[in-house]
Amino acid sequence: MHLLRLVIIAVIIWFAIRIVRNALTAKSARQVDDYRGKMVTCSVCGVYLPEDDAKAIGEGKYQCDRH
Repeated sequence: MHLLRLVIIAVIIWFAIRIVRNALTAKSARQVDDYRGKMVTCSVCGVYLPEDDAKAIGEGKYQCDRH
């Protein structure tokens, strides 16, 4: 009887963890999708960043603020 109770509690905890992880993943995915502008690549490190945040260094070349 005690073993069955422990198994049920473990299953409930496992489901709760999955629900929280899915909610956090969905929230972070929505935050990334909110940006609709043009993305460019830093010519030094290759990081993608919004064109408004990048520093233009030439014809079609950009750098992030770290370079």
